[in-house]
Amino acid sequence: MSPEPLAGGKLLLDHPAEAVARLTISNPEKRNALDHDILDALAEALPALDRGIDVRCVLITGSGEVFSAGYDIGGISDETFSEEAEALVRDSGLDWTILKPSLQFGEGDGFFNIVAGLVRLSPGVVPVPGDGSSRFQPIHTGDVAAVAVRALADPTTVGEAFELGGPRYWTYREITREVLTALGKRRLIVPMPVVLIRLVAGAAELVHLAFPVATDQLRQLRLDNIGPLDVIPTRFGFQPRPMEGALGYLRAKPRDQVVAAT
Repeated sequence: MSPEPLAGGKLLLDHPAEAVARLTISNPEKRNALDHDILDALAEALPALDRGIDVRCVLITGSGEVFSAGYDIGGISDETFSEEAEALVRDSGLDWTILKPSLQFGEGDGFFNIVAGLVRLSPGVVPVPGDGSSRFQPIHTGDVAAVAVRALADPTTVGEAFELGGPRYWTYREITREVLTALGKRRLIVPMPVVLIRLVAGAAELVHLAFPVATDQLRQLRLDNIGPLDVIPTRFGFQPRPMEGALGYLRAKPRDQVVAAT
């Protein structure tokens, strides 16, 4: 049976196995970025699936090699997009817990494979948006999953929002150096105005050419994405793993990384 299209086809609903519903984000032009239509469709579909025992598991995934680039913030100001997205969740009428991870690393990830792609495309030099001083708190995908499992099992997390990150802060420039080390490459790191990179990325999107960074992601990279360093140890009872020396998987293609990890 063909999937049921929701949100104008940007969200697909099917049932791949008994008692399993699958919602697939299909917005390839935006690297499966979320928008109001997709979020509204999710808000309608999830309560509808939570009826009786016909569905006991709901899987949310993304089409292609990318789960989701995040929220499509093209029409929202940098200062308010996070607040508006959270407001949609808070006002949904459902029990909710918001997990806000910083950049995630791990086999098949989006961001660090994007940086690795830039390194491969840029012989001799690799650009960093702006001056490369924006700060991030990279966290392993497995640690985010562990937090999600513990949050689901702990009813005291309902109605709370948690900023998740690893054990230290990194600038974009430091992240680029770590990716270069993992790939065994030597490149000159060159600051580049965000507007210039956006022009190249925007032109690539218009003609549907592959480019490692989407325009919406460039806007996000100008902002710090960090939280308290002690949230996971104090609230969820374990120490998140460090990123240093853990990016060796980037030497393989993203699809091969996932296969190797399994």
